[in-house]
Amino acid sequence: MTARTRIHDDPIELWRSVAQLSPRVLPRPRASERASTVKDYLSGHHLPWEPAAGHVSHGKDRTWRHVVFAGLVQYRRLMTFTGLVSDDAAHTAELTALFAARVTEDGRLLAESLELSRAAWAAAVLGRQADVPTLFADAAEQWRAGAVDVLRERRVQMYGVRYHRITDDIERDHPLDRADITQIIKYTRNWLGLQALFPDKPKNLPIRIASTLVPPVNSVGDTSILNHPAAEDLDLATDTTRFRQAAAGLLGVDAAESFEDVTESREILYYALAPQMIPEGTFHLDRPTAATQFAINAALNELSHAEGLWCCPRRTAAGAPDPTWTDDMLAGFVTRRAVAMANIPDPAELFDPEPLTWSGSRQIFVPHPDLAQFEILRSSPLLDHADGTDTGSYSGVQGCQRARTDHLVFAPGVSPAQVRLLPGMEDGEPYREFTKDQNVEAVHAIDSVLNTLGHLSPHMTPEDYELWDETAEAVLASVERVHTLLRERQRFHEVVPMLLRNEEVVTDIAEALAESSGGIAEKEEELARLTQLHDAARACSMEFSDAIATHLRDEPRMISRLATFGRVRVPWRERLSQLRRSQSIAQAEEQDAQAKVDGVHRELRQLRAAHEALRDDLRENKASVRSLRDELASYRYPDQAIDQEWLAGDWQETGALAPWLDSEIQQARYEAFRAALRMHSMAIQGLPTEFRAGLLAARDLLSGHPSGDSTAVYAAWQVLCLVFPQVSIQAEFLPGICRSLGDHRLGWILYSDSARLRPGVAYAGMLHAQRAILFADKSDDAAAANQIAGSGIASTTAEHSSSPYMVPPDTAQIALAKANACSVDWAPSRTNAYELALAASRYSG
Repeated sequence: MTARTRIHDDPIELWRSVAQLSPRVLPRPRASERASTVKDYLSGHHLPWEPAAGHVSHGKDRTWRHVVFAGLVQYRRLMTFTGLVSDDAAHTAELTALFAARVTEDGRLLAESLELSRAAWAAAVLGRQADVPTLFADAAEQWRAGAVDVLRERRVQMYGVRYHRITDDIERDHPLDRADITQIIKYTRNWLGLQALFPDKPKNLPIRIASTLVPPVNSVGDTSILNHPAAEDLDLATDTTRFRQAAAGLLGVDAAESFEDVTESREILYYALAPQMIPEGTFHLDRPTAATQFAINAALNELSHAEGLWCCPRRTAAGAPDPTWTDDMLAGFVTRRAVAMANIPDPAELFDPEPLTWSGSRQIFVPHPDLAQFEILRSSPLLDHADGTDTGSYSGVQGCQRARTDHLVFAPGVSPAQVRLLPGMEDGEPYREFTKDQNVEAVHAIDSVLNTLGHLSPHMTPEDYELWDETAEAVLASVERVHTLLRERQRFHEVVPMLLRNEEVVTDIAEALAESSGGIAEKEEELARLTQLHDAARACSMEFSDAIATHLRDEPRMISRLATFGRVRVPWRERLSQLRRSQSIAQAEEQDAQAKVDGVHRELRQLRAAHEALRDDLRENKASVRSLRDELASYRYPDQAIDQEWLAGDWQETGALAPWLDSEIQQARYEAFRAALRMHSMAIQGLPTEFRAGLLAARDLLSGHPSGDSTAVYAAWQVLCLVFPQVSIQAEFLPGICRSLGDHRLGWILYSDSARLRPGVAYAGMLHAQRAILFADKSDDAAAANQIAGSGIASTTAEHSSSPYMVPPDTAQIALAKANACSVDWAPSRTNAYELALAASRYSG
């Protein structure tokens, strides 16, 4: 695993291998309910679409749909068959299926819904028991073609399939029955080479069928009912670049060059709270905490003008961010989008007048390019209803086998997406039918808005144009006022660290002055001592000069020199030489002492000059400190400012409120957000035709029926996110829903509760976005992610809950990592998406 460096081993193959061996947990048999049943049907039982079973709808708005899971086998036996784990290491008795399919109320099979188990295929490939294609897409296509041929030979009724009639032919067409399912099990068993896992007479095997009463649908869409939802995207990811914006960040690619610890450093946190980084809009007047505002500011400013990944630390020096901080971020985002809309001079230009073809009977209008990249999807991992947790791994406890049975994938026609309005939106059109802070199933919400738009005039009147201009001007004026107020506060924000620095400088200069005074005193003492030595050396030199002069006067006279033939002069000369030598030594000592005195004099002058300069600097910095203090004291809202004591670390309060967000600025930001909501409402009401077309396309998209044109799909996402700023999709379903985007990528994905998010699932989702934000805490959308209205299958009442999909045990993941030449630290059992993102994030904590 990367450690704040560029990727050095590739985990994508590992994540794909794990996903292939991670089938969905099957719905567990339970007591029948009015709109749903889950049963294991044995030999002799009537299948639910047979008349004797009683699954007959009596209305046109709802019909029975059945999901068949056939070829049931214990997951542990499948894992043992791969050779990755021993039988002793696999203790779970959870069942999985060889294949699954959807059946209509009258027993007709939806041929396109036939789905081969990736886990069974992967076991066959790893076990090398049959000559099956090594690419799942090829294997699934080949298997489905063979299965349809078997069913054709048996004259099974299939939706969209007609049989050729000949004269006197006895009609043998019949609904799907147990014998037909048994033949498909035999065909699949032999095709995969899994005879060791199934008896020779599979007709005695139970067949699990989940039946739900739902609105009628005639096709299966693009949602997997048996396999891991991210597996197909990871298949695609193995053939694409690893350096793709948000997804690349999860691998540590282009990680931050410098890392800042906001857990300890208040200074780093302080600069992240600068007024210039605060978003223009907010939906409330309350001041958030400093930690919450840090998360909002950092998320928007780290990625607003770039592509990549940002991870919100769990804690900062001012405490932990509020889990609902993303709501405030979205309010700022909506305000910025309203500015983009207001800058478009004519509302008719919000959409391209030339529509794209969505389907044979529908078209869609593409929004203006300036409105691109404003799409935000919120996502979180699936939760277990029993305790709200997700084991996320292969359970080693035999008793914990009971899985949740309300997977919305088993309820055809139900969208796995939810929407929730931002506070204040419910007061305007077309949202008056919505309830504040309520999560609504996305398709139902779209239907409600479509109903409202159906009663509006398709053309804007002159009064509407005038109101549009007024609203646009109000948006731009309110945002400009926010910018003006923020610029004023930015100066005060900069004053605090400047004041701190100047006070530190004053302290340093005072300390330097004290040291300078001590140095001057020491030099003066040294000068006095050296002066005394110099005087003594000079006196000594003078004494030798006097002695030489006296000695010269005592030179022997000529008569004495002649009388002694010069001998009397020898001792005199020796004495003179000795005196002169002593004089030279004394003079040298005098010169040396003089040089030392001169050197100390120079040093003393320099110290005194530096001392005076320090005095001047001290006066100037004291004047600056007084000026900065006066300027800071002039701030009108001192209680809303962070002072230098907090920045210096003297203030230990962890729940500190965000600075600079006084009542004036909060009121201005709130008014800007309200103006932005009016701008959006005006656009939706003024252009009902374009928005209806986009919402109808989005409805198809979320129901599993996307267009074949990826540009049209992206336009549908744009319109959906224009109407509903908060669109939540469970992380496991996100890759499949976004797969139809092709090369287009959404603006943002916000992953909450990402400490439970599997890296492969996150990577597969982020392939479809330019920017991603991960945070570890649960948000409101995470808590309600599994409460989809009208799902048709109630929650399980089992005593235990497991993960929504089975995952190979740690020993198998280690073996897969080695097989793919990848570090085991990348294995889903060893890490999660949050840890990987935090390792490459600029902020750590």
